[in-house]
Amino acid sequence: MSESQDASPVLTLDLARRLDEAEAAVQASWSEGLGKQAGNPLGVSIRSFGDATAFAARESTDPYLNRIMGITSEHAPILEEAVLWHRSEGAACRVEVVPHLADEGLLRELARLGLAHTGFNTVFHARPPLDAPPRRRTWK
Repeated sequence: MSESQDASPVLTLDLARRLDEAEAAVQASWSEGLGKQAGNPLGVSIRSFGDATAFAARESTDPYLNRIMGITSEHAPILEEAVLWHRSEGAACRVEVVPHLADEGLLRELARLGLAHTGFNTVFHARPPLDAPPRRRTWK
């Protein structure tokens, strides 16, 4: 393999957005599936705010089920509405912020709403080898 095929792509704003969108799509699929269980036992709700999405599960303390994803600096004006909706659902509110997609205005708005940085979540990315066989996951 040539060096260019082997190297991971440089993280650009476009790639950061695409990775964030991919993670949100997985979350949406997961949450929708949970919400379709008989009687919706976790109390799953999903709502879009522009291209940001809020996921709430009233009966779960799992932070991955209770978060707002896709937030960028452009969302500062609608962030309060998203946070208030999330709180009205009776679920703990966690806002996922991608450093490449945030600015000081967004971080100040989060603080104004009583939210603070509490941890990190990492998404790894790499270019797969050209000769990698397709993988198929088997569920038991």
